[in-house]
Amino acid sequence: MKNGKAIALSRLFSGLAILAGLVGIVSFLFYWDVSRKAIKRMQASSPYKFEEVDPRHLKVDPASLIHLQSKEDAERVRAALATVVWGDRGAPVSKMPSLIVPDLREIRPDRRCPNRAIEDYTTRTIGCSLGRYYQADNLAEVGRLTINVSPTYQPKVSHFKPVDKNGVLILYHHGYAGTHQDQWRHILRWVEFGYGVMAFDYTGYGNAAPGVDYGKAGYLRSIAEPIAVALNYALDKGDYEEAHMVGLSAGGWVTALYAALDPRVSKSYPVSGVYPVYLRSERETAAPQLNDAMLKAASYLDMFALASVGVGRGQMQVFNRFDRCCFNGLRSQLYKDQVSKAVSLVGSGSFSVLLDETHARHKISRWAFEAILEDMGEP
Repeated sequence: MKNGKAIALSRLFSGLAILAGLVGIVSFLFYWDVSRKAIKRMQASSPYKFEEVDPRHLKVDPASLIHLQSKEDAERVRAALATVVWGDRGAPVSKMPSLIVPDLREIRPDRRCPNRAIEDYTTRTIGCSLGRYYQADNLAEVGRLTINVSPTYQPKVSHFKPVDKNGVLILYHHGYAGTHQDQWRHILRWVEFGYGVMAFDYTGYGNAAPGVDYGKAGYLRSIAEPIAVALNYALDKGDYEEAHMVGLSAGGWVTALYAALDPRVSKSYPVSGVYPVYLRSERETAAPQLNDAMLKAASYLDMFALASVGVGRGQMQVFNRFDRCCFNGLRSQLYKDQVSKAVSLVGSGSFSVLLDETHARHKISRWAFEAILEDMGEP
């Protein structure tokens, strides 16, 4: 009798082990980039999602949406865009952060949060991650800047400072549904190479929302001003000679907008976050990105060119061809040559588009990260 029970239990455990193994294999295949790409392609409701260009997009001539043919045109359009964002007050060229904490360990112990509910996925801040960062090579300090945009909006910016510096600052801007803590591996990799990193969160994620209407110009100011003020501080301190900007998803849109506004950004890398309006699907039409005054001042193709024009400047846009979320497919190939031509008409600079076909997620992949590093000049 006992032997019978033992055999039954043995068979049960063996069956459970086999089931667990099968679940593991299925899970691996589902999340493995190679099989996930295949799954997404099979699930696509239209060939225009990943494989082909929708013929209706071919009816628009991208050149007709670009209004830059000279240096004077570029200056005029950039000034008009700046007026939309900042109004008559102009850009905050000398404004500094309202509060500077050089090293967060001075005000918060190096520890993990005892209760994960304190900081959920969309609001987690750097305070719970200090232990992770300070174990990294070449990291000297993690500081924090507070930017006083308005009485109701004072976003915080994380400043990662390397021990051995290369004199270049990277402005990283995250997008919706998360904070820059999601990119800690990329941030620390930049620091390993000697880059300083200032990391920004989208309004409402990691920072309180600014409390203004998405469609109003004041909302654009709430997005652009923290970057401008942080960059003022970084360059004034003398630790950096040059600045690049990288943004993911909605942060990619912010990157395209801000690099067009501020020639102090040398190279910019919007990742899976911005298309000209005529190429967008319904899922890619967040209200702030369709601000009427902004689009009257500059089309998105104008912004791409403005971000690219200048000595040592350039923009490389990165799109995940099989992105599960948005900004996927081959649409970026329709305007890249026209924007590049506009840049050459205005002056020096470069514009390019990179298609990442290594995965089917909404992220900065390792492959794309290495390509960005190479474009920045790393071997």
